[in-house]
Amino acid sequence: MSDEMKVFFSYLSWTFFASMVATPIMMVVATLAGRFMGPTEYGKYNLVLIINQFLLIFIFFGLDVTSVKYLAKAHTFLDRKQEISTTSRFVFSLLIAQLAVALILYPILKTLSISYSFLILVVAIYTFVVTIKAMLDQSIRGMEKFKQQAQGKIIESIIVVILFVFVFILLKKNDYLNFLLVTGLGAITISLFYFRYLSQYFGASDKNILAKRLREGKLFFISALTGTLFMSADKIIVARYLGIQALGVYSAYYFASFGVANQINQILVNIFFPISARLKNKSFIQKIDKLLFVSLAPFTLLIALIVIVVMLIFGKEYPLNYYYVIGFSFFSALYFFQALYNAIIIDASRQEYNKCLNVRIGISAITMGAYILGIYLHIISIAFIIVTLIINLAVSISVQRLYTKQLAHLQKAN
Repeated sequence: MSDEMKVFFSYLSWTFFASMVATPIMMVVATLAGRFMGPTEYGKYNLVLIINQFLLIFIFFGLDVTSVKYLAKAHTFLDRKQEISTTSRFVFSLLIAQLAVALILYPILKTLSISYSFLILVVAIYTFVVTIKAMLDQSIRGMEKFKQQAQGKIIESIIVVILFVFVFILLKKNDYLNFLLVTGLGAITISLFYFRYLSQYFGASDKNILAKRLREGKLFFISALTGTLFMSADKIIVARYLGIQALGVYSAYYFASFGVANQINQILVNIFFPISARLKNKSFIQKIDKLLFVSLAPFTLLIALIVIVVMLIFGKEYPLNYYYVIGFSFFSALYFFQALYNAIIIDASRQEYNKCLNVRIGISAITMGAYILGIYLHIISIAFIIVTLIINLAVSISVQRLYTKQLAHLQKAN
């Protein structure tokens, strides 16, 4: 076994351990929260998360990817301090700005009796908290402190459980605002834990480094925005045309299926990207195709079994629909491989990533066209959206496979 693989598996053990402890705990808490809140309040909670995802993309502007990449390559204390300080100051400045705007708009909109005025304030505060967590987490990951990252996630999950029991079970405050409070306090806890290890790396920022990272981050920003538009447009359409309660049911299925695939993907990418950024030989990418064909069907079935169990826990207010189970499970399995291909292309070749990104934007545009057509023809339903999502990912993966094969041939030639 090569030295790189030994390092990879040593890091993977910590990430895997944390995921085996923290992830099931957080999934059970989220599921029980959905059960106690009911579809309507759970729909409101997910609406906040959707808006939060878009704000995160604009606040980071791709720095969440470039920061990890260059931190992994930095070897001196000064280099790491410049990277962390530059990114954190930029992100924190934008967070203060968006919070200030929300605080100014809230009383004005409230005076005008605009119904969503309070939602704007809630989203701004929640975004501030979870963005700080994400910013510190990427620094921990870039510095390959996977042991500390694992410990932080376990501590966060414990705090969330304690608060959830106190607020939802003892006080019986079963609404979306209290669940945001519970998860927000968990995010603050892990942020303070990370800060212990990173406080020495905060200092003055470097404008030249920031300019370079933003230029490179622009591509990742476009990619993230395109992906989030694709991944969130469905929920926005469900909320607008099928209602908040339907969004709650839809989000429950989405969480039960996509949550599993996304967590497994994060385990691998969490370690893969920092390690791969230091490797010159990328020959391993040709093995992904074999992995796709061998594991797609069993992975889909595994997710389907998990979805059934999770939906039963959600309760009777979330009807068990086996078409939704299979559809969401297959979509989530495809997403896992799409995200894996994407991480490989990002790391291996910026030029190929640019080409792939342009194609993905085109595919997402066609998907949005399909949604618009569905709205126009009054055929929007959860089943229609699931089929559209699956077709989008299937086409995207086909394109990504072509690019990864080209990269594999280039590696052999070199």
